[in-house]
Amino acid sequence: MRKRKHNPVGILKSKLYSDDIILVQAKKNKSIVYGGRAIQANIGRLKSRPTQDWDIFSSNPTKSANQIKNKLNRVAKSNYYYTTSSQYHPSTKKVYSSGQDGIPKTSDDRGVADFSPTPRNARYNTINGVRYIQLRETAKDKLSALKDDAYKFRHKKDKDDLDRIRIYEKMKKDKLLRNFLIK
Repeated sequence: MRKRKHNPVGILKSKLYSDDIILVQAKKNKSIVYGGRAIQANIGRLKSRPTQDWDIFSSNPTKSANQIKNKLNRVAKSNYYYTTSSQYHPSTKKVYSSGQDGIPKTSDDRGVADFSPTPRNARYNTINGVRYIQLRETAKDKLSALKDDAYKFRHKKDKDDLDRIRIYEKMKKDKLLRNFLIK
């Protein structure tokens, strides 16, 4: 199989601006960001676990995933990004970058964003015009995933996130420690 030819400068530019592109699109579509990025926005980058991809609730996941893919490909000036359905949840659409070899659907591809249908009654906070799922909703999801053996592969990450949320909540309630909260 031949390597695809891509514009290396455009790809680097698209990687640098991908977070901004996704954030602007989520704000424009009134989508709700959840997962690691929502935790970062609510408790601050310094106190949260580093994350690579975006998890977003969207009213139309297919349309949102295609919009992001097209915008990133426009910046990259090539077909470097592609979308697929999740193997576990067919209604969830994923945006991937083609990786070092430039060939889609290989082992070196990196996930950029996941778009899922918006659940009913999803509670969110608006921070800088972007909707982020509330921390207590995230904590509930993490707790239920920890109890489920099907998600055993995520238990370490979920426990870490849950511990960080609990520490943040304790600091927020304590009058003395509240002064040290920096977002």
